[in-house]
Amino acid sequence: MAPRSPRKVLIFGEFPVQALPAPKGLASLTGSTCTWLLALARAWEAQQEIDLHWAVFAKGISTKVEIRNWGQTFHVLPTASRFRMRGFYGEDRKTLADLVRAVDPEVVHGWGSEDIYGWAAALSGRPHLVSVQGILRNYVRQAALFHPKVYLLAFLEKYLFRRAQVLTVENLWGERQIRRFAPGANIRILEYGIQNFFFSTPWNPQTPSAAIFVGTIDRNKGIADLVEAFRSAELAGHELWVVGTGGRFAQKLQASAPGAVKWLGRLSPEETAQTMARATCLALPTRKETSPNVVKEARAIGIPVLTTAHGGQAAYLADGEDGYLLVPGDVRKTCRALVQILKNPSRAKDFGKKGHQRYGENFRAVKTANGIFSIYRELAARTLP
Repeated sequence: MAPRSPRKVLIFGEFPVQALPAPKGLASLTGSTCTWLLALARAWEAQQEIDLHWAVFAKGISTKVEIRNWGQTFHVLPTASRFRMRGFYGEDRKTLADLVRAVDPEVVHGWGSEDIYGWAAALSGRPHLVSVQGILRNYVRQAALFHPKVYLLAFLEKYLFRRAQVLTVENLWGERQIRRFAPGANIRILEYGIQNFFFSTPWNPQTPSAAIFVGTIDRNKGIADLVEAFRSAELAGHELWVVGTGGRFAQKLQASAPGAVKWLGRLSPEETAQTMARATCLALPTRKETSPNVVKEARAIGIPVLTTAHGGQAAYLADGEDGYLLVPGDVRKTCRALVQILKNPSRAKDFGKKGHQRYGENFRAVKTANGIFSIYRELAARTLP
């Protein structure tokens, strides 16, 4: 007999609330860029098996907002604009604990160790799972110059991973990293899917060819390596498109960048897909990742990928066959790889096609949705009669 489904599940995570219809009296809501959570919610739109509730904190609201959309309930919760970590998110933990009592779910699901959501699930007193978004201990080991709270959360992360009843992570690379400090963790490998329109966006690279970078503009993403590479005469006539925003580092980099670098700012996911489809390759010479969505999106569209082995994204690339592995800080190697792709359209086409065939279908959000439901049923069996 198949395990029974829970009647109700409560999910904690940085849901991109700007995708939800704003209730009366609010012009809009502003939230994260965790598009994989949006893809997951949309994949559950037709299901009627479980009463799904989401909880997310949002700044700029003074009282709880409840929104019903896609057959699911979204609890948008107020939080302090400053000093949220005081008492280890004391106020936020109380808010989420109160919501658990009010909703009364059989299963609680927390997303990520970067905020309170994963911890709130692990401390809920209910059967629970924690989905890993980024492995902070690996970030601070491989890169530098993070906000002090990241170092604190990275220190605590191992205790979260040891405490969680079930962990999900996106690939074998991520599982290996977690087992370094939580060897007994109950880990399930489950790819987090992307939005469907990336699969239906045809690749149509423009001439002259261009590379695209998508992500936060900070030094740990390796964007400075790309900017420096495009100073080379070997890449004359080609462009680098940068999609994303950043702080002071981004402003300084933009001010000193050559004219071949085009700064496009933040785009919507749909605009990002259309822009990626006109590029010849994705370039992401990152120093820290776990499984960046943009690499999955590139594979779904079918464009070649240039990235590093500093993260799980290397699992979606065969070096020299459907993309190139870069070395962070090695501008010369980055430049050579860009030349090999941007100046050779037939190679770019071959690389893109192979990458799409090998990996693209792995990232369907419906697969993620089905995999998570299977874990919900397993956990619910611990409480249902």
